[in-house]
Amino acid sequence: MILQERSGDVGMIMDSADDIMCRTTKTRRVDECIERRGVALPRQVSADINEWDDQESGILVSGSSMNDGDIKSEELSNEGFSDEEFSDEAYSDDESTDYDDEEEELNEAMSPQTDHTDCNVTSIVVDFVSDNMNGQEAGRYIGENPRLKKLAITGGSMEWDGDSGTLEWFSKLCTGLAHNKSIGHLSLEECNLNEKAAMTTITTLSPFFELNVNLHRLEIVSCNLGDETIRMLASALSRRENKGSLQRVILDANGIGDESGSELVHTLNHGYDNLTHLSLGDNELGSKACTALGDMLSSPNTKLKSLDVENNQIDDGCITVLTNALSSNTVLNELRLSFNCSITQAGWTTFSTCLQNLDSSLKILDLSSTHIADEGAIALGHGLMNNKTLTTLSCHDISADGMPLITSRGWRSIFGSLQNKTSALGMIDLRYSSIDEGGLSALTNALAGNSAVKMLDLSYNKQIPAAGWRSFFACLEHPDVALEEVSLRGNNITDEEMAHLSRSLHVNNGRLESLDLGDNSSLTDVGWAHISRVLCDRSNAMTIFSSNHTLSSLGDQNAIPADLDDLLQLNQTGNKKDVSREKILQYHFQDGKTNIQEFVDMNSNVLHHAISWICTNGTDHTLLYNFLRSLPSLVPSDNIIAKASGAKRKRLS
Repeated sequence: MILQERSGDVGMIMDSADDIMCRTTKTRRVDECIERRGVALPRQVSADINEWDDQESGILVSGSSMNDGDIKSEELSNEGFSDEEFSDEAYSDDESTDYDDEEEELNEAMSPQTDHTDCNVTSIVVDFVSDNMNGQEAGRYIGENPRLKKLAITGGSMEWDGDSGTLEWFSKLCTGLAHNKSIGHLSLEECNLNEKAAMTTITTLSPFFELNVNLHRLEIVSCNLGDETIRMLASALSRRENKGSLQRVILDANGIGDESGSELVHTLNHGYDNLTHLSLGDNELGSKACTALGDMLSSPNTKLKSLDVENNQIDDGCITVLTNALSSNTVLNELRLSFNCSITQAGWTTFSTCLQNLDSSLKILDLSSTHIADEGAIALGHGLMNNKTLTTLSCHDISADGMPLITSRGWRSIFGSLQNKTSALGMIDLRYSSIDEGGLSALTNALAGNSAVKMLDLSYNKQIPAAGWRSFFACLEHPDVALEEVSLRGNNITDEEMAHLSRSLHVNNGRLESLDLGDNSSLTDVGWAHISRVLCDRSNAMTIFSSNHTLSSLGDQNAIPADLDDLLQLNQTGNKKDVSREKILQYHFQDGKTNIQEFVDMNSNVLHHAISWICTNGTDHTLLYNFLRSLPSLVPSDNIIAKASGAKRKRLS
């Protein structure tokens, strides 16, 4: 098994089967670390290392491939391990460094006689099992490491059948893990456990769950735990010494049934007062589990901010229980109900009432891939009409086999809430929602007076005709429209529509930053030329200056012409004055052309500013030279130059 780890001091790269080369890096394999403690392990390297990018802890394991033991290192911030986001700063392993000064020290550190239980390893990823790997020693290393903060076991690429040895290895590793008291974030993902192995794993790890007072995040995803194993987990958590430390529990896709789910939630509702995130998506939760969730949401002690119950067995009765709890809840920020297709229009009508809770803190609502139709959509629109907290609404894939469930009548109600001046909705996801021309017209009318929506995704709504897109593009000219990111992928937009879009972008030239036009196969160079002209109208210096210097992305695609891509790259510069200047210098004064006529009638009080502007970055001396040669009156005469240099003037007789 390959364990990628983050070290505070020294990393090592396996140069060959017999040689170890020491480097000052932050990424290391745990089998090497164990080896440094005097335990001989086979040196095998996985061909691919999965990426583990955790914004909370700031840890990244590089996804680059490795050849013959080479590991590309990443150095990242890793302080605190709180539930807040951390920025990731990666440093290349390619930097030239002199390692001679530390070689002797490192060789001594690698000695088998040296005690390495205090090495600064804080994060380990396990993603591969080799045939001869010693699971007992790996588990012992993990269990005895007092500084380890994060452990992830990603089993998607492992063989979990009875003959592979993976289960035995995993069991031995868990035996060691059970003794660890420092790990704050444990993640088990895609470990394809059978029923017996799942129960054995949780039984083995019970001491870890009960006695590790630092555990704040527990993730077990797609591991086939099943009902009995979940009951065992709930029992272990009920005996936990420090319940207050656990903040996030993620148990998606584990075959959790209604009764066992109810027992788990009941456990988490007693003493786990600092729990902020609970994710139970892709399970089989029903009325009993929802009743327990309702009790949690209604508790005066709850701090739950995020609840994910997507793709469960939630029906009208379940949604009624959750609605009653949410009607008085003032803490929850995020709720995900997607893929719960058993909720009828009556259920959605009931749910809409909780959106009218004036004390609600709900900001993110995901209703994607459900069977909301006009009746439910109209009720949701009424609920949103006076809502002041919701910032993100996801309604993508509201359709049945590609046929729309919500007509223009339903969309008018939902989009009508955007006309409320107190609406906080800033992001709307409408991908694959089979919106027709009438629905888009309702959205267009609502956006015309809205200054809150910043991000809009209309990808793959192919029912919208050309006339609908033209009206939508005209809406972008409205002074109140605040859209910054728009996705129109896969919508059969043609060159003709691009001409209309370009006219609108000429007016809206200071707000829209990203416009994803990918997967619109009908676009040709003619259509892209319209956008290129928006970014740089080369008619004269003033039209270039007045061009769009904000739009910097058209999506990830290969069809964009090189010259347009260059303009997009220029627009990524933060200082728009610099962008406009660079465009003028590149496209108006290109090839040394000075266009002196631009300066002939310029007021002398302004002219010196223009000259200074030309040479702001000190690299355009050719342009300045040609400019001054064309206007000799600006250049001092020989007599003046001589006087300035101190030379004596010849007396005139």
